[in-house]
Amino acid sequence: MSTRATIEIRDPYGGRYKIYRHYDGYPDAVLGDIRKALEILGTSSISDAEYFLANFIFLAKWNFWKQGLYWEGGYGVCSPTCEHGDLNFEYLIWWQDGKWYIQIRRYWKDEDETATTIYRGELEKAFELFISEFKDGCHIRESP
Repeated sequence: MSTRATIEIRDPYGGRYKIYRHYDGYPDAVLGDIRKALEILGTSSISDAEYFLANFIFLAKWNFWKQGLYWEGGYGVCSPTCEHGDLNFEYLIWWQDGKWYIQIRRYWKDEDETATTIYRGELEKAFELFISEFKDGCHIRESP
């Protein structure tokens, strides 16, 4: 079974952009890829959320292609209000008081399908708390 997730970034200019990730949506993998993308694209790249997420998808798909894996790679672009009934995690990243923050919500499908916030705080701290296995990324491992 896939671990599905959405990643939404609200940039400092009021833009809201969201992508859908069909599998490997658990925090270790998603945050490992976000950190790796920031390493490749530059830490300021996230400020332009529209381009950051487009490049995030490109990097993941390029890495799949390079490994000889399925090119589609399980990603999609969503409107900021899209709803997926099969989500396991939601990631919301926003700029506030000179720092990037993230909220991670976990959906418990086996129970009443409600979401529980498992983390809300600084993005850098989330990297420290959740990344263990995927320190070098999960879908995004290297630059093209």
